[in-house]
Amino acid sequence: MSMGRERGIGLWLLALAMGAGAGPASAHPHIFADTRIAFLRDAEGDVTALRVRWHYDAFTSLTLWDILDLDPERDGILDAEDFAKVAEGETDWPEGYTGDLHLSDGPGFARPVDAEAGEEDERIWVSFTLPFEAPRDAGALMVEVYDPIYYYAYTVEAEAPEGCTAEVLRPDLDDAAEELRLRLAALSREEVPDDPNVGAAFAETVVLTCD
Repeated sequence: MSMGRERGIGLWLLALAMGAGAGPASAHPHIFADTRIAFLRDAEGDVTALRVRWHYDAFTSLTLWDILDLDPERDGILDAEDFAKVAEGETDWPEGYTGDLHLSDGPGFARPVDAEAGEEDERIWVSFTLPFEAPRDAGALMVEVYDPIYYYAYTVEAEAPEGCTAEVLRPDLDDAAEELRLRLAALSREEVPDDPNVGAAFAETVVLTCD
């Protein structure tokens, strides 16, 4: 895939979005996901994993019906087999991909597990657990959420375990950032930004602080 998007659903959606017509995918970014991140702790109080939920926009959800050939009975209802296809695709990640979740230091992420998918408000969601390679100190932990090429856009909410707080820091869209956003919006589906890490300017950052 020429645009370098290498995650399961990302490949399906990217292929379709390049040839699609109207809808939310008409400007850069093309795919939108309401994202919820929950921090999981062990008995010692260390953070061992994230529980991540992506809730796709309506247009993206509709494309999945075609890309994955969901609802083969054509009764307008998705069943457990359909959702299993979605969940499997979202957790079949290539080596080095971490679901657009970025850590500044320390042990990184292992492979996602315990994936499930469903539908809410006529929009498809996917949820999975993303373990750390080793437990992380819960005193202070920061996770940035962004797609480096800004093809995906994430709006993040966070859940903190007992005894902790989780704050979501939104990007500061000053005049320079707004100008960049407008330039990105002018890109065609086949174009990628000149900066391979341009999405970092629009990162939403979750800061976990525990006693």
